[in-house]
Amino acid sequence: MTLTRNPQRVRSNLYALLAFYLFSIFLLAIAWEFEVEPVAMHLLDLPYDIAFENSERWRFVLTSTGFALLATVVPLILLRRLINRLHHSYNDLVVAQALSDSLARHDTLSGLLNRRVFHEQLVLRLEQPALNTAVFLIDLDKFKTINDTYGHAAGDGAICAVAETLREATAGWHAAVARLGGDEFALAVTGDFTRLELATLAESVLTKIANAVTGLPEILGFSHCPRPC
Repeated sequence: MTLTRNPQRVRSNLYALLAFYLFSIFLLAIAWEFEVEPVAMHLLDLPYDIAFENSERWRFVLTSTGFALLATVVPLILLRRLINRLHHSYNDLVVAQALSDSLARHDTLSGLLNRRVFHEQLVLRLEQPALNTAVFLIDLDKFKTINDTYGHAAGDGAICAVAETLREATAGWHAAVARLGGDEFALAVTGDFTRLELATLAESVLTKIANAVTGLPEILGFSHCPRPC
């Protein structure tokens, strides 16, 4: 999606154009009074007072420029209103684009990465041979029971609680956290770590999730690959 040009720049360009317009009128008036008018009068065979005072010539120049300025007042007012509307529209467009980008990359309910973006990031991580990458798959067992017994609002709350817990548990790790869909989550961590550190992270995730969803039945399941695949 291509954004409209920044209205601030548009406003500056229009003001510069207005200044150029007035300056051009000023120069054309000078050229007419001091250079072009005598020649034009001579070519048209019209009477011309060559002894016309310079003060009168300058008065004409300033009067012409002043009228040109006055002629731009109403268009300038209308133009300012148009620019203000453009500015508001631009801000709305930026917000809408940011929201659209976020919705395209994140799961709406949990705010985590969606399946597509997680897969893209995982591919990029696996293409870095100098770094280790581990993938954790988290599944909430009997999640349907929560929706059926406590209602979908409780189920949504559990999803959000798990998502927030995964964010907190992976703080300090180079991690990508995603909701794959339904009650399935995944996280990928990349860096220089040992299996013990990964096991500690896994236990921490399980413990934090269990604490986050207290009051609900035992729903937690954890899937992992016990050895490099």
